[in-house]
Amino acid sequence: MVEDLRLYVRRMMRDESVAATLRESPKLRRLVKRLYDEVRRADGDDGSVFPVKNGAETKLFRASDIFFFEAQGRKIALRTKAQEILFYSNFDQLLRQLPDWFLRCHRGYIVNIKKIDGVNFADNVITMTEGSAVPISRTYRDSVRERLEELKVKTVKEA
Repeated sequence: MVEDLRLYVRRMMRDESVAATLRESPKLRRLVKRLYDEVRRADGDDGSVFPVKNGAETKLFRASDIFFFEAQGRKIALRTKAQEILFYSNFDQLLRQLPDWFLRCHRGYIVNIKKIDGVNFADNVITMTEGSAVPISRTYRDSVRERLEELKVKTVKEA
């Protein structure tokens, strides 16, 4: 239900007649904003943003929209449902910037715990909600298991 309401609010905000009405009515605009913020919080979005500097421009991504980060040579790929952005950084710096619901599971991957669909420790694979499979290395396996048990992620499959 929260997902349906969130999609409805987003669709409504793109409608030009609604946008014009909201511009003319500050009271209604505040009400819609409050509703949108409540839906976002219920959806687990704390409003965190992650800046990505790519050349001369800096793009801001909502942390809750990021599925995972993948090392690709000297660059890092940020993966959302709609796109993949490459930028220069390192994982230690990323982990300092990201909210605590991001988890390093491999030398080359950091995942958003909120976007995990399932974990198979027998195959050392995390399945993300959009269908991607992210490996878990032996180095990070125990810390991944502990963190997911701590957060009571119920989709964890035991080996």
